Amino acid sequence: MLNDSISWSDFGRTLQQYGLVDIPNVLIPERANALYRVLADQTPYRLAYRIDGQDLETDVDAIAEQHALQSLSTSQQRFTYLYDGYHLVKAHLANDRRVPLLRELLEYFNSPAFLGVARTMTGDAAIRRVDAQATRYRPGHFLRTHNDVLEEERRRFAYVLYLTQGWQSDFGGLLAFTDERDDVQYAIKPTFNRLLIFRVPHLHHVTAVGAMANVPRLAISGWFSH
Repeated sequence: MLNDSISWSDFGRTLQQYGLVDIPNVLIPERANALYRVLADQTPYRLAYRIDGQDLETDVDAIAEQHALQSLSTSQQRFTYLYDGYHLVKAHLANDRRVPLLRELLEYFNSPAFLGVARTMTGDAAIRRVDAQATRYRPGHFLRTHNDVLEEERRRFAYVLYLTQGWQSDFGGLLAFTDERDDVQYAIKPTFNRLLIFRVPHLHHVTAVGAMANVPRLAISGWFSH
């Protein structure tokens, strides 16, 4: 699954020093391409959005999306989002076997081998589980500023595995990190087969995807938790 040439201890030192690390070519090419095809063509996404503190899901269609956008435009909550999602953990618990490769990926992320990598990278020996969701951002989709803290989940590090092909920076969909003044410190383009890991809490958002984006922004994301 993982690229054997990667020095996890070297990247781990960067993560532990700066609270963020960016790892290119993280998966072997065959596996990265297979995951791309699954996310692009075979994943049963639901339209996910948050209104006034409530997380909602519905079928992906134009009418539902327009309704969600109208509701979001009047929401008083700062933390809102809109994107297509598929929760790997929920699917696993429901014995949903429609996407075998994603089920296999979740099991691998929670295997002793990968958890060992996660502990080496983070320097946190208490990491015991990894959750995951597949996301697809299309024009108009976004994720507003938040820090990923959810005390009952005991999240310690967040990750994003990018599987987007053909993305350009002016499409939007950039992962932007901000400071307490809401100034952007840096922004990261979703590049194919790129893994980003960062410490929780860390303020960040995903910039809105523009109308010119002619490919979807595809990723698998989640957290390393205690």
